[in-house]
Amino acid sequence: MIIAISGPIHSGKTTIGKLLSVAIPNSVFVDCDYFLPPVPKTEENKQYIFSTLLERIRILQQHKRDTILAFPLREKDLVFLREKVSEPIICINLTPPIETVLAPRGSRILTESERTRVEIMYEQGYHQLEGSNIRLDNSELSPEKTVEIILKKLFKYRMS
Repeated sequence: MIIAISGPIHSGKTTIGKLLSVAIPNSVFVDCDYFLPPVPKTEENKQYIFSTLLERIRILQQHKRDTILAFPLREKDLVFLREKVSEPIICINLTPPIETVLAPRGSRILTESERTRVEIMYEQGYHQLEGSNIRLDNSELSPEKTVEIILKKLFKYRMS
């Protein structure tokens, strides 16, 4: 199973991904932030990011490991990934309101640059992926409660 957790910056992707990887046996969490080059995002950089990501997914599939990805996806990114991997991708779209994302959450404090990127991501619809399987406003939920809800929904996908 491949689970892609998407949403804007500071929506909880990494926290939820780490907790899910503990809750789902034989799973691996891949924080896609580590693939980002230290330069502005361009289409060329995105090609590099996705080729690296696809390589990691293929390796994990060979080892029969469930893969949990945290990455802010656009609709076309999700379509691209689904076309390139042999296994279905279950996409979880975290959808807290922008006011929640811009507010202090956990230990991370957003820089001005990140705050600007959050606003752009909301304008571009990162919080409204039409192709997502699960949409969840986690603004009023603890990370643990968010994971509990996701696990119940994932169970239905595994059984179908």
